[in-house]
Amino acid sequence: MAPFVTVIHPGALGDLLLAVPALQSLRKIYAEQRIVCIAQEAGGHFLRSCHLVDECIGIEESCVAEVFAGRTTAEARFWTLLKQSDAVIGWMKDADHSIEQGVKNLGVSRVTIRSPFDPQLTARHQSDRFLETIGEELVDSTDDVRITLPNQVKQRGQAYLNCYGIQSERPAVMLHVGSGSQAKCTTAEFLAAVMVQLDREGYECIILEGPADHKSVEAVCALVGSSVKIVKEVDLSTVAGILSQVHLYIGHDSGISHLAGLIGTPTVVLFGPTDPERWAPRGRHVRIMSGEPCHCSTWKDAQRCPDRPCLSIKLSEIRDVLVNIKENSCSSPENTSPETLSPPDPYDKVAR
Repeated sequence: MAPFVTVIHPGALGDLLLAVPALQSLRKIYAEQRIVCIAQEAGGHFLRSCHLVDECIGIEESCVAEVFAGRTTAEARFWTLLKQSDAVIGWMKDADHSIEQGVKNLGVSRVTIRSPFDPQLTARHQSDRFLETIGEELVDSTDDVRITLPNQVKQRGQAYLNCYGIQSERPAVMLHVGSGSQAKCTTAEFLAAVMVQLDREGYECIILEGPADHKSVEAVCALVGSSVKIVKEVDLSTVAGILSQVHLYIGHDSGISHLAGLIGTPTVVLFGPTDPERWAPRGRHVRIMSGEPCHCSTWKDAQRCPDRPCLSIKLSEIRDVLVNIKENSCSSPENTSPETLSPPDPYDKVAR
């Protein structure tokens, strides 16, 4: 039996985290072998820290480009790894089967190269589509899919909060005001109003600023008009550690929202043009909120939409969520009941 199973995932963070149920299934199928993940470096290292994979290679590395070019250069470290694999799963498009054939030519007997965007797949939710590509049973939509964070990651998150002087007597809320696309984001005015409401309710607000979020964060902070605690320039594991310690997370359709959902933090995700039945984090601790039904027929239309009424969410709905959390919360975020928030509501939206 070959020592490795190699999984190739070229997607961004959110798409990588949507594949967690499939990775958990692969862990059971190949319990005796090491799983090597070829993915974006930050996400891959995070999966390794949570023991979902045993080794990660950044898809940014030059040797990985060999597989996408259909070349089997014997000297490339990537191909050497594939030769030692018992199975190779590639979640990517391979219309001419050149990648699949190239891997088989290396002597790998079990090769699955299939994109989760394959139109022949029948599952609705993207996590189920990853499972379908490997022939595994789909997850019940009401199930809580969780990952277990190492204690040192949780402790790092608590230490970060301590540096801000945030203690348990004033519950903390993390807001991610950005996303991978501005079309998926509500207005700075609404987010600022949410922060003011949270402060009135006795919460400590923390804003997460990712590499592409500076303008969004700046706009919200200018409206709040007071000193705002901002988490930025930290690695993904530290963000996960902080999320494990806060009482609530609020964000858009983004990779960080999926991270919060997988950790089990009470999560509110603001959905607009994208379809939550396809893309939302799962779990009874996740609440999906939206405005009017999206009328954009294509993603380009959604990107050009000036008003985004689909993201015009009422502040009163946020207040209702806060009341719900206060009535159902336990003593610590780690033990929050899965009944804390309502399950996602169905909306028909533009598929991203």
